Amino acid sequence: MRAAQPTSESPTSVARPSLRKALGSALFIPLKAEYFDAFERKEKTTEYRLRGPRWNARTCWIGRPVVLSRGYGKHRRLSGKIVGFHYDTLPEKIPNWIACYGPRAGVAACIAIALDPPNARAEARREQPKT
Repeated sequence: MRAAQPTSESPTSVARPSLRKALGSALFIPLKAEYFDAFERKEKTTEYRLRGPRWNARTCWIGRPVVLSRGYGKHRRLSGKIVGFHYDTLPEKIPNWIACYGPRAGVAACIAIALDPPNARAEARREQPKT
């Protein structure tokens, strides 16, 4: 009798959270200028997205690095980590949710983000040994 081959839905074919955490790929979050600026001024700490394949508990795990971008350009970026995640089943109460997604959009993925200190990335690069 042959062993069952992994399918696209079997647990063996899905990257395990520990493997994803070890890889440390940053979650890229493009933002409108007003929301990026609010993060930069530390007035905003949570990003809200419509729950889906990109914005869910599997992709937004606590501890995952994050890159916030002002639009899709490379000039204005902030780095940080996800420090909390939950779903909101009544997102109509979230400021600007209806203007962005409409009144019947669905469930919100709420991603709490802690930003790195301003020069943390540059300092980390300096500390790496040169080969």
